[in-house]
Amino acid sequence: MKKLKVTFFITFIIVYIISIYLFNINKQQQIDIELNDSVKELKLHYDITNYYNIQTADSMAYTLPRNKKIMSILREALDASEERKKELREQLHTILKKKFDSLKIQGVKIILFATRDNKTFLRMHRPDKFGDDLTKVRHSVVYVNKNKKILHGFEQGKVSHGFRNIYPLFDEHGEYLGCFDITFSSESTQKTLDDVNKIHSHFLVKKDIVSKAVWQSTNGHSEYHQSIEHRKYLISEVKEVNHIKIDISRETIKKNKKLIDKNIKASKEFAILGVRDDDLIVISFLPIKNILNENKTDAYIVSYTYNEEIEKILNFNKWINIASFIFLAVLFYVIYREFTNKKILKIEVERKTKALKNLNENLELKIEEETSKNREKDKQLYEHAKQAQMGEMIGNIAHQWRQPLSLISTVASGQKLKMELGIDSKEESVKELDLLNHTAQHLSQTIDIFRDFIKENKEYKKVILQDRIDYAIEIVNTTLKSKYIELINDINYEDKIEIELIEGELSQVLINVFNNAKDAFEEKDIEKKWVKLSLENNEENITITIEDNAGGIPSDVIDKIFDPYFTTKHQSQGTGIGLYMSAQIIQQHFNGSIYAKNTQNGAKFFIEVPKKHIN
Repeated sequence: MKKLKVTFFITFIIVYIISIYLFNINKQQQIDIELNDSVKELKLHYDITNYYNIQTADSMAYTLPRNKKIMSILREALDASEERKKELREQLHTILKKKFDSLKIQGVKIILFATRDNKTFLRMHRPDKFGDDLTKVRHSVVYVNKNKKILHGFEQGKVSHGFRNIYPLFDEHGEYLGCFDITFSSESTQKTLDDVNKIHSHFLVKKDIVSKAVWQSTNGHSEYHQSIEHRKYLISEVKEVNHIKIDISRETIKKNKKLIDKNIKASKEFAILGVRDDDLIVISFLPIKNILNENKTDAYIVSYTYNEEIEKILNFNKWINIASFIFLAVLFYVIYREFTNKKILKIEVERKTKALKNLNENLELKIEEETSKNREKDKQLYEHAKQAQMGEMIGNIAHQWRQPLSLISTVASGQKLKMELGIDSKEESVKELDLLNHTAQHLSQTIDIFRDFIKENKEYKKVILQDRIDYAIEIVNTTLKSKYIELINDINYEDKIEIELIEGELSQVLINVFNNAKDAFEEKDIEKKWVKLSLENNEENITITIEDNAGGIPSDVIDKIFDPYFTTKHQSQGTGIGLYMSAQIIQQHFNGSIYAKNTQNGAKFFIEVPKKHIN
């Protein structure tokens, strides 16, 4: 008996370790997806900020050559004496000072004019410093003077760094006059990420491209300090932005030092996760390439963000570990009892036989009790399904609003800049204001759609079936687009179908099926995803079909997908209530049926409603 106990205990430990290992693999895969998304999000916001900085620079590059006074100054300066150059420099500084002060608000750090032989003619930020040779410290200026081409990108200068936008200058006769540089500070990019996108970031620059005399300065005025992320990088600090999670950040970087060294050496973009007590941090690294060499990394933007999805994954894994232990402990205990005590089984059989006898004697009472329990269970299922759909609604609202809000911000910022630069026109202003108004109306309509969906209204109403289908499409279409899923709408809108139903229930069913199709793509590597919606109107029934190309439903479970709590997804992704509730609505409130079949593309859902519901 003792040997049997030891054998069971050892087997239990081995099985538990294997289960934990498998759960942890799945957990890490989900976390890796979130970390990858974090890097993509940082890159997206950085690219957007950089894009609008270039647009700002291009606006000045467009207007400056059209200023005859400025071009006259630059042309005369080619062969002027040093005394005359001083006068011309002062004139140019006076002309551009107001614009430069305005552009500094947009993040412009430097406006510099260089001669054809790479010497400084005017620095707007340092008008007293001129005539120095930039050949060895500003390779971008040398490139533009040599090739007469526009150049955008990051570059470290003799003292400071920035995002350069360098433009060649020609007079009206095509004579080359030199170039000018509009440089945005990394500080403006960081402040935009923090203020607009709520992303705290560090801007790191390689030590070997920064003059030691600058970053080793002992006078306390250097903008560079040793970064916490990597020994070979300096941090360019933003004084107005505070790092509120510095302790957990330092600890995370220390634990992942080898991984950080390896990826930075390979100039990779990557993210790491730090967890301590009830807190976590996601640190994302995005390489910034050299202005003249895309294969060379000169800087990194490092973001520090919180990730709610990762916290959910960690919490779920914690509970699944506990549940696994309890389940296996109970399972092995039951098996152990099976082997060691047959008498218990006999007693249990006798007890069950007696209980069955009592059940038969009180069958009517039991049926009533079970019916009441089932009603309460259905009520709980409906409530659970509603809560799950409310969560889906929040995600849909976020997808619906993200692009319009970004558009409003972009148009407003662009209009303000045009007004400051004096290049706006009434026609363009009216057009952009109309766009803002249209976008605001779209946001208002979006709120109305989602508000109507969640109303608790159980009255039957006559509606146009195509309108209710469009209502569901409006709710899910943005979410499908965000997952790169094409919605193919094959519905005939000419033949209007009037139907009496509880408003919102058909939409609820369609949304559940759409979401099921969306989830089916999650773990599939399909290049061109689509969901196809059709409507057939025959003599006896109307049939709505929703087909996807996600590969279909396993044949051994396709008959179970409408059972309560049955799901083929991971428990963190679904409860199995959605399709069950859809079946209940179609069967009980429409007297119809809902079922699924596999096609050569994937799964196809059929919703059939008898004609007696149609007026």
